[in-house]
Amino acid sequence: MEIEGRLKQLTIPLSLTLQLLPDGEERSKDYIARRQNEVKGVRSQSWEGAIFNYVFALAKGEDEPHPDFAQYSTDDGIAAVTPSMVAKHFGASTKAISQALGSIGMTTEQTTVRLQTGSKKIRQYVVPDENIWRGIVQRYYYTDEELEDKNPECPEVLKSRRYGIGM
Repeated sequence: MEIEGRLKQLTIPLSLTLQLLPDGEERSKDYIARRQNEVKGVRSQSWEGAIFNYVFALAKGEDEPHPDFAQYSTDDGIAAVTPSMVAKHFGASTKAISQALGSIGMTTEQTTVRLQTGSKKIRQYVVPDENIWRGIVQRYYYTDEELEDKNPECPEVLKSRRYGIGM
């Protein structure tokens, strides 16, 4: 199981105790999975988690950007997730938002996007590679929906130009 270090400390004594019961292995795995989900739930509400989950919701088209950034919405979804767009939503500086996302592995990349008003050169948030994406999702993505994918794919708008190269 992919679990937190703190939960690994709990796993050994718990598994030793529960293996005395007929369904101990199943109960142990269930208990650890529930605790792991609780940790992710709490972490998703942290500063970094809230920012990441907002960026992810924008990228998936589940949230709308601040009205000042309506030009970034296209028929195919959002054209880019920019530092100023996210900073405006949280009422924070772009530096604070970028530092928080940088601490979990996201970066910015300069690109040209096509908007309704024409092409524009901007900086956008991206994920450098699949390993970093999996790590971010494992730590910060939380949903209490049973049917929703707990390990979603990285949306195209968040993939850096290097994403998938050398994998």
